[in-house]
Amino acid sequence: MKNLLSPLRLDTLHLALLVAMLPGPAAAGWAQQDVPFRGNIPVAPSGIPIPALPEVPVEYQTAEGQDIRVRVYARGLSRPWRLAFLPGGRMLVTERGGRLRLVGDGVVDPEPVAGVPEVRAQGLGGLMTQF
Repeated sequence: MKNLLSPLRLDTLHLALLVAMLPGPAAAGWAQQDVPFRGNIPVAPSGIPIPALPEVPVEYQTAEGQDIRVRVYARGLSRPWRLAFLPGGRMLVTERGGRLRLVGDGVVDPEPVAGVPEVRAQGLGGLMTQF
């Protein structure tokens, strides 16, 4: 019969037990203590502030070694989700709540595109993949 607890597995077990016994963030009370539930489903806490969009471009260094510059193209959208680029440089943007918006030259048309079916925006659902 083979020995199921090989030296390698035994060392791994000892290491796991040692790590489990070390004081960590949970022991110090840093971990989330109460998880809110809706029915039997855990939900993210509400009231998490959405940071303001930056006024100037932001540069990021990526793990792939390619630096990227991100800038705000348009303001005034409500939870934009999906983009579709149109001939002539304009784009369609879906908003989670159910509006389809037209954006051109960084300006959002104040009137949503007509003819979009009713959208049920709750949980992770909404007008997200209509193109």
